[in-house]
Amino acid sequence: AKNDLLDVNVSAYTDADSATKQWRTNAAVEDGPHREVTLGNARGVLVERPTDAVLLVANGAETLTFVLPQPVRIRDLSAADTLVDLALRVLPAVAAGAAEPPAAG
Repeated sequence: AKNDLLDVNVSAYTDADSATKQWRTNAAVEDGPHREVTLGNARGVLVERPTDAVLLVANGAETLTFVLPQPVRIRDLSAADTLVDLALRVLPAVAAGAAEPPAAG
């Protein structure tokens, strides 16, 4: 949305292959130059545009999309570094939330 500080979208799939396929599709339709980023075991693609920066992440059976308007920054970090920093903080919580529930006993 227009005045958002940060948009985050998290989606879960039946398996990692389905998530990766959707992640590739989503990344392919984003306008702007693409580059891969390192996020531990997750795969990321960063797209930087004049109006915003988008980080698309595939992490196991989940995909995450972070959209940061260009004026928003953490300290003196670039848009790319800001999104990577945020993603690295969010990924463990998403992975923990997606874990299988304990077996009923």
